[in-house]
Amino acid sequence: MIRTSEEYRDSIRDNREVFMNGERVKDVTAHPMFKPLVDIRARMYDMAHDPATCDLRCDDGDAGQ
Repeated sequence: MIRTSEEYRDSIRDNREVFMNGERVKDVTAHPMFKPLVDIRARMYDMAHDPATCDLRCDDGDAGQ
C-alpha cells in the first residue's frame, strides 16, 4: 500500500542531519527552503489515495513497472 502524505512527512522527521547555510535544519518539513518540495511530494502521495486522481499514476502496482 502506498503511504499517505502524513506518513511521508513523519518518515522524514527523523532527526536526520540537514544543514542550510551552515545551520542545522530541525524539521525539513517546516523549513522554508524545503517545505515546498516536501509539500509537492506529499501531494503526490495524497493523489494516489484520491479517487479523482489515483488513475494518473505511472504504474498500476501489479505489473512491476
